[in-house]
Amino acid sequence: MAEASNLNKERIIYLEKCFTTPIKFRTTGTKLIGEGNLYKVCRKQNQKRRIMLFDDKLVVAAYQGGSKKKLKTPLIVPLHQLYVSEEPAFPYAFQIKTSQKSFSMIAPSQEDKTQWMKHLHEHATYARDRHVNSGNCESAAVWVSDTKANRCMHCFNYEFSLVKRKHHCRKCGIVVCAPCSTRKIVIENISDDPSRVCDSCYFKSLQGSDNTTNLSTSRPKQVTEEFYSEEEEDESDDEAGENDVKMTSYNEA
Repeated sequence: MAEASNLNKERIIYLEKCFTTPIKFRTTGTKLIGEGNLYKVCRKQNQKRRIMLFDDKLVVAAYQGGSKKKLKTPLIVPLHQLYVSEEPAFPYAFQIKTSQKSFSMIAPSQEDKTQWMKHLHEHATYARDRHVNSGNCESAAVWVSDTKANRCMHCFNYEFSLVKRKHHCRKCGIVVCAPCSTRKIVIENISDDPSRVCDSCYFKSLQGSDNTTNLSTSRPKQVTEEFYSEEEEDESDDEAGENDVKMTSYNEA
């Protein structure tokens, strides 16, 4: 048991050194449950991510350029805020939902998908049981992939093209055209700044709030890439490396 615990600590130390920016995961009693590579469903092209499941958090990191080992600054999600669910749009996919950011991940097989979902659900549930103030926070919407929408999912008339761009409603995650998403509202669990939403979500917010001072009804300025909360994606696809496919489990540690 002591040997397994030492190996777990050594692996955590190794993972901390994989990041381009120094980062520390080790706290008193922290354990690494498992790790592996999955593909994140992104707006244009699915991208490989290194996933590290600890007993108190989930770490999701993109690879640095063409590197097989170096990782960018990660997304770190406290487990008590995390929920998992099925993703029917893609084979072997599942959704990871948090109050601030939600997304879909694709596993290499049904077996791997089942294993990841099982571990995530069990440890997130246990973390919530231990966390006094976990509550029932609303999860951020999982964005529909650009590849799944040729027309606006709000009006169903507007066909997208090189000049007719796709936009995402920050509230419900659907792909919409510019005319159907001219307004912004404050989505409390995501940001204090107004976020672009579809007309349906905008009018629903009016029905549910007496305070309209947080709502923006003016047409937004021309949308640039900086408008998207989705991070810039590295279009390069790394070759398979160590522990690339199978989830490496450290449950015995």
